[in-house]
Amino acid sequence: MKFAVIPDVHIGRESVFINPWDKWYCFFKRIPTNEAVAGKAIIERLKRAVRWINTHPEIEFVISIGDITDSGTPEQLRKASQICNEIRVPFIPLIGNHDLWPYQRRGKEIIWEAKEPISVEKFECYFKNWRTSPLFKNVQKQKGVFQNFAFSIKDTRFVIVDNNNRRKAPFGLPGQAGWAKLHPESYFWLQKEVLSAQETKIIIFSHAPLNRRLLEKLQKLTGKYLINIAGHRHKRTCLDKKNVMTVIVNALYHEPLILLVEIFKQGIKIEYQKI
Repeated sequence: MKFAVIPDVHIGRESVFINPWDKWYCFFKRIPTNEAVAGKAIIERLKRAVRWINTHPEIEFVISIGDITDSGTPEQLRKASQICNEIRVPFIPLIGNHDLWPYQRRGKEIIWEAKEPISVEKFECYFKNWRTSPLFKNVQKQKGVFQNFAFSIKDTRFVIVDNNNRRKAPFGLPGQAGWAKLHPESYFWLQKEVLSAQETKIIIFSHAPLNRRLLEKLQKLTGKYLINIAGHRHKRTCLDKKNVMTVIVNALYHEPLILLVEIFKQGIKIEYQKI
């Protein structure tokens, strides 16, 4: 089985470095920006990714790891859905912190901002309903405000856990605060789904990477190999230790790369594909 992960896209971003600390963050974190784009070029890059995916029939489904938009406006979400709904296999849209609290910017000036975050249901209504596909078995959804789902394909259990904090950004900044938070509802959802999984492999998707100590604790309780695939930090990293693998993907507007994951009976293979 093979699936593709679309990294943080940030449709609607006007420039690569919007805030004064953007450039310094990339510098100190050693995030490559030599191929970074902004504005309409981000849209074209996402279109290229979709075209590449559609020419590879071995890919069984696609998941966006969150932050498909830069500020969650209806215009940005409509543009993202127009492109991603062209994907010929099921497409799973995760919500990221940039998608949650809509605002509109003119240069450095914020000309409009929502009073509260949008709901997961409102976010998902822009995209086709992936859960109706016969590819996914034993689909579960947690009731409530968080985007917590789980499904199975063959001998792998996939768990989607929402760790966006839902708090307003501090210091008068627009949108939602950038730090992750695993609310109790999401924590117990993750624990229940991992501990009850009958499949031999467990892959956990989250917008921001999950705490390693938590993952290692769950691994000891299950004895199974756990994999967490996340975005948010915009830097490609992979840590495979103590039977727990954490894969953090790039940002698509920084680098024209998507992640391909292939699951074998014996294990898992990850590789980046330039589009």
